[in-house]
Amino acid sequence: QGSFRNRLCSCVLLSRLSSGALASRQSADSHTRKIHSMASAMEGVQGAGGKAVGGGAVVDHTREAAVDVLLHPLVIINVSEHFTRVRAQKGTPDPQVLGVLLGKQEGRSVELFNSFELVYHIQDDGLIIDRDYLSQKSEQFKEVFAHLEVLGWYTTGPEPLASHIAIHKQMMDVIETPVFMLLNPHPSAVTRELPVTIFETVVAIVGQEQLVQFVNTGYSVATEEAERIGVNHIATSTATVGGSARSQASLHMTSQHSAIAMLHERIAIIRDYVLAVQQGKVGFNHAILRQISSLCSRLPVMTSPDTFNSQLLKEANDVQVVAYLAALTKGCSELNELIDKFAVVHERPRARGRWM
Repeated sequence: QGSFRNRLCSCVLLSRLSSGALASRQSADSHTRKIHSMASAMEGVQGAGGKAVGGGAVVDHTREAAVDVLLHPLVIINVSEHFTRVRAQKGTPDPQVLGVLLGKQEGRSVELFNSFELVYHIQDDGLIIDRDYLSQKSEQFKEVFAHLEVLGWYTTGPEPLASHIAIHKQMMDVIETPVFMLLNPHPSAVTRELPVTIFETVVAIVGQEQLVQFVNTGYSVATEEAERIGVNHIATSTATVGGSARSQASLHMTSQHSAIAMLHERIAIIRDYVLAVQQGKVGFNHAILRQISSLCSRLPVMTSPDTFNSQLLKEANDVQVVAYLAALTKGCSELNELIDKFAVVHERPRARGRWM
């Protein structure tokens, strides 16, 4: 027993010594990695003359996030659909897609609700965003969603690159501190997290150059009732190959369609029977005719033909009024654009003469 106790004490002592050595080695390795990352970042800044090159200069891992981000599922669905559609149209595995993030910001809280696509052009000096399309699309969304404003932009890829910094600087002309969302279209098969990363903007002065970097911010997924129904439908319908699984919304709509189709078939049978009786092809059956009469009398709109016609005309007029309002709104928008262009063309010579 004494020898066993001595061996046990020696094993515990050796394990403690080995764990202490391992901890000190891990701390030394982490300290060395920090030194190497800082050195590579400084080399990237010095080698590019203040421009972001390499992963160490693009993302600043030493800073903490200054904003709290709430992300709605509609944004993720829009970005995923945008990437999938462009990939199918162009036939390339990793196409370049860009878009704008819409939401609202209150203090340090940023909430992203929606997004839309961006049009860009490839030139010698890189990718150039179409500003006219961006402003026009933003105004259109502002008319429908007055509480949403442009808060940032999105693209796809595994990690931030120096080319993203160049695009980010263009977005900084629209909003001072835009949010950048990166969706990884090829995530690992074993990961259980969303392949989405959100960054905020950090501007630093290195020498006489302005250095723009990204800081990784955590985010929380915020959902509403309509979004939960849509996400459930998409997730369930794509759960298996070929979309054989069906969501609750799809099952409900299918049952409604089946019930309406069955009602239509039975009404057609009753109508054919009444026509056959009127034409003398089938003899009178007073019991069946009484049941048909009682069924028709239960419908409130069938008690008076005038009531049915008035309600039908009312519904038709409402539909026409909505269509006319949409046409008037479109015409007013086009007229407003024409007036703005006319004013710009005719006021330019006058302003030039006044300055001269």
